[in-house]
Amino acid sequence: MKAMHRHSVWAMLFVARDSEDAIRRFLMHDMGLRSAHLHERLHLSVYHARRAIPGLKDCEEPITIEVPSEDLRFMAMAPGGENPRPEIDPARCHVGVRIRRTSTATGAIRALRARFYPLETLDVIGVRQPSNHQRNAFGARHFQPHVTLIRPNNGLNQT
Repeated sequence: MKAMHRHSVWAMLFVARDSEDAIRRFLMHDMGLRSAHLHERLHLSVYHARRAIPGLKDCEEPITIEVPSEDLRFMAMAPGGENPRPEIDPARCHVGVRIRRTSTATGAIRALRARFYPLETLDVIGVRQPSNHQRNAFGARHFQPHVTLIRPNNGLNQT
């Protein structure tokens, strides 16, 4: 049996309210999705650790990172979902947008993420490889900045 961990550390960038409203309008009016199929409080998880990090305190700070829409790509939120694959049905899984590595926003996201790297001591990560710009010590092996927009069983193939 695996040990249950009681702590999680998250660093999240929340999508500005006016941007979230514009995204919801697009998905509902232009794509025909129902509100119940859309996620709320859209955010990008910059960092996640499934362990307590000693000395880290809860905080909020205002950060603005603008991502040009041309730097976003739709993807199925499944392993390999960046590219169309016959075994991945976007109607049955979460769907979101990923930020291209070449985006002007990538540097700011990486800088925010890098603030957590020194906190990954051996006591925190154990035998895991530490996080870096491409790799996560916990969770998904590769870090890919994304925002999940649409819930599974969303009716995408019914239009």
